[in-house]
Amino acid sequence: MNTNDPKSSQDPTNPIARDPSNSAQPARPTQPNRSSSAEPGKVSPTNEAGKARTGEPNRVGSEYTQKEKDYYQKESVEDKVREHLRQARDSKKVDEIYDYARNNKEQTITYILLGIGLLLMLFVYESILGELLIGLVAGYHFAPEILFYLRNIGQVFTGQDQLRYIVLTAVLLGLFIAAPGIFIGSAIAASFKQVIQGFNDRGGKA
Repeated sequence: MNTNDPKSSQDPTNPIARDPSNSAQPARPTQPNRSSSAEPGKVSPTNEAGKARTGEPNRVGSEYTQKEKDYYQKESVEDKVREHLRQARDSKKVDEIYDYARNNKEQTITYILLGIGLLLMLFVYESILGELLIGLVAGYHFAPEILFYLRNIGQVFTGQDQLRYIVLTAVLLGLFIAAPGIFIGSAIAASFKQVIQGFNDRGGKA
């Protein structure tokens, strides 16, 4: 056996080194990717977490944007109300109305009571307060006419305008059935005004 032969000089215990570029060398098996799920029906937890993380900022951002819009709309409405109030305070019409109310207290109180009475009659059906307010105002301003009609009711139906007064009486009875508070308030106000006027007349004569 020739010891100088290069083939025989290699250690038989060591395997023969192979050239990496040699195509005959068997390739190592590749390991499957553990991040991807082998079963098609299951979804990787990492993918679900990623989707949740990507969807959460959009939802929070949309809620924040809606809150900003509501806040700005509320501010704009408040600014408009303040501007209208400021213009109303600076308006000359408000000053004129105030001067009229201060110089004409009786007319102002009459208008306010009539307005409140009408509103109560329109929106509070079971309340008689609106009818009483309108009746009090009517009785205060028409006390002489009401008392004259009640005192001379017998002569009214025997005069030339008998038919007209009969129609008027029927209308008044219908209104009394529909809104008795008006007539009650009118009678109270007319009687009270007549009593006050009687006291004033007696004091003037004395």
